Amino acid sequence: MLLPTYVRAWVPTPIVNGEVISFDEGSSIPSDAERIRIASHLPLINAIYLDVIVVVAYYDLNSEGQSAMALARAESIKQFLMEIGVPSTRVYTETKALKSIKSLAPSTRPKPGSVEFEYAGQCINRTVCEQECPGGKCKGLDQR
Repeated sequence: MLLPTYVRAWVPTPIVNGEVISFDEGSSIPSDAERIRIASHLPLINAIYLDVIVVVAYYDLNSEGQSAMALARAESIKQFLMEIGVPSTRVYTETKALKSIKSLAPSTRPKPGSVEFEYAGQCINRTVCEQECPGGKCKGLDQR
């Protein structure tokens, strides 16, 4: 009598990944190098069922006019993501003020003028996800 053989199915895995983007002072347009860094995430974004991309721009609460610049930077990143094929309905922008206080862990604190973009979704193309996230680069993929 033959016993049934079970094959372990691969279940879609939640993926969270992102990048911190720097801008030149007084500019709301990312440099070509930063645009390349953002575009390098496109293969992974296309390999997942994208839930959301959140773009957060930080500004110094004590500096005048920085809120508008932070919003322009966040919108600039959103526009670039749309240009490379990300649906606008999946990209959300926000700004956050930072107080000028000393942090116990300054390296983990975002810098005023920086923009973080983070995306989350379910990996639907295992091969591409593993190629684009070597060594646990993405949160979630190593928890299979």
